[in-house]
Amino acid sequence: MSRSYFNQCYAATPSAIDKYVGTWLGECDTTFRERTRFVASKSSDTVASFSALTTQYSDTACSTNASTVDTTTGTFTLNGTKTVGADTVDKIDVSANSSSTGSVSYKDVIKFTPTQFQLGNTDSGAPLDLQGYPNQLDPKETYVKQ
Repeated sequence: MSRSYFNQCYAATPSAIDKYVGTWLGECDTTFRERTRFVASKSSDTVASFSALTTQYSDTACSTNASTVDTTTGTFTLNGTKTVGADTVDKIDVSANSSSTGSVSYKDVIKFTPTQFQLGNTDSGAPLDLQGYPNQLDPKETYVKQ
């Protein structure tokens, strides 16, 4: 049996975390003139390591005179799914270390499409379910695959 035939017949099945692996660019937040670049790599079938670099700009188009305002590294673990509005989203448990806030752990949700993902609304006072996951998506937390 040739190696190519073997690879076609017995190729590894993608894991649930694979869809998040790669580089993602957040939308420009025109209020704070910031944009975040998010990079995720696979640690296991349900865990990803990530780094996020938030950059501030001198203009509301996020294109001029950039300076780093926060660097965050950590992991997120897939922990099932839930429904938010009409969407089925992944529940994630996040453990991170931020240059601006220190060590944090929290629960979030991700709505995924092949070209982008959107995070849940984790702002103070935003509605959470009984397990502590957001019940709303955050329109300011959308990231596009690069």
